[in-house]
Amino acid sequence: MVEIILEAYLSLLFPMAVWALFWYLLAMLIGRNDLVDVAWGFGFLYIIYWLAHLYPLRGEQILLFFPVAIWAIRLGSYLFVRSLGKSEDKRYAKWRKEWGKQHWWRSFLQIYVLQNVLMLIIAMPLVYVSISGHLDWSLWIIPGLLLWAYGMYWESIADWQKARFKMNPDNKGKICQEGLWSKSRHPNYFGEICIWWGVWLSVMPYHDAWITIISPLLITYLLLKVSGVPMLERKKAKYIDYQQYMRDVPAVFPKALSFPRNRKSSWN
Repeated sequence: MVEIILEAYLSLLFPMAVWALFWYLLAMLIGRNDLVDVAWGFGFLYIIYWLAHLYPLRGEQILLFFPVAIWAIRLGSYLFVRSLGKSEDKRYAKWRKEWGKQHWWRSFLQIYVLQNVLMLIIAMPLVYVSISGHLDWSLWIIPGLLLWAYGMYWESIADWQKARFKMNPDNKGKICQEGLWSKSRHPNYFGEICIWWGVWLSVMPYHDAWITIISPLLITYLLLKVSGVPMLERKKAKYIDYQQYMRDVPAVFPKALSFPRNRKSSWN
């Protein structure tokens, strides 16, 4: 099975290289690397397209592709709309300044190529169902899709609540602690983690599918330890009000009981 999966990834290398190059050139043209966030969501839709093109499309495949496609379209569209009328994200602007003359090639390798590698690894359950031939229906698809739906609720509602909060000019410089943001400091990340564990759960009982657990483990690690919580909270943690928010509300996984009351506090 490992050899077959590697063969499938070799088939995806050229399409993914084209994908990375497209977004890189577009970013260089308009001068903002935060386009890579938009490419993240739509990138999984692109992977689904190529898997459907390379392998026979079957019921089990469609049942897994469909929810991931919904997630990808929603997230990519949301991030695109959110970026309209705004300057480049501070994280990418900082790297642009730090990298100086090396910016052109470091952007391609450290942002776009790296993102494509991560997407391919996280998409492993999709690759697995594509290359496995006919699979008998498993009841595990039910808890898997339920967990996906639970994650979609958390991610989409959290994004909507944050966007609504920011649209109110009275909330400028304040911490959003409304709705799901009173239960988790990063409810959207909690949702995305649930989504990918749900996708993995759907394929888990099949032969040799254990290897695909790298997908939810990787997205969980990235959001908890690398590009998610640590990157966003590095600067915010120095503000007293945000420190109180950190004491009251868990970073990602919500408390089962005793949620704090909604509170709007200034931290910048």
